[in-house]
Amino acid sequence: MLISTETVKNWVVFDIGGVLVRVARTWGEAMTAAGLSADHPNASTGLNDFRAILEYQADALAWEPYLDELQSYLGLESPQQAASVHNAILMEPMPGIVELILELKRLGYGTACLSNTNAVHWVKLTDPAIYRYCGHLDLLAASHLYGVEKPDPAIYRAFEAESGAGPANITFFDDGPANVTAAIACGWTAHKIDPFGETAAQMAGHLGLLQAPA
Repeated sequence: MLISTETVKNWVVFDIGGVLVRVARTWGEAMTAAGLSADHPNASTGLNDFRAILEYQADALAWEPYLDELQSYLGLESPQQAASVHNAILMEPMPGIVELILELKRLGYGTACLSNTNAVHWVKLTDPAIYRYCGHLDLLAASHLYGVEKPDPAIYRAFEAESGAGPANITFFDDGPANVTAAIACGWTAHKIDPFGETAAQMAGHLGLLQAPA
């Protein structure tokens, strides 16, 4: 953590995939990014349509069994290919995110992420040499660290406990409608972000900034 939670009243919290980082939306997109053929029937399914990834992200399924299930689900030749597909889910950072975070910090906000992710992706997502935003966020929070996934209310309460923030002092951005609805039910101010648009500009608008910082 870069700041003391005792000095911050208001927080801006970001989902990662689809908000801070572009991600594959289907297994076929991840397979193609990994250099593999995407002609399996399950290639057209969304990531969260595969039960095992949800269990893995909630730390309820270990890495090797997860890869075995992913290999079978996508008709891959080996667990190594499954690992390549899993790693290819993460793509490039969204533009303007670092500048937005720095502006929020200048204005006195605490900044954090709250993501449904997993230990393997977390290594990359929290490496400032790969994704610069993570070197500027004050708190890095994720499902596999809390042992529960969005939209379970428990993950929002776990974030409040770690950050020391009250629900009324948190603004949250996510590209998942269910996650936004759950955050609002927990008393957070939450907005759905279109992952196919300029996410930094969308968030700047919701926060009342005239534009995303240049």
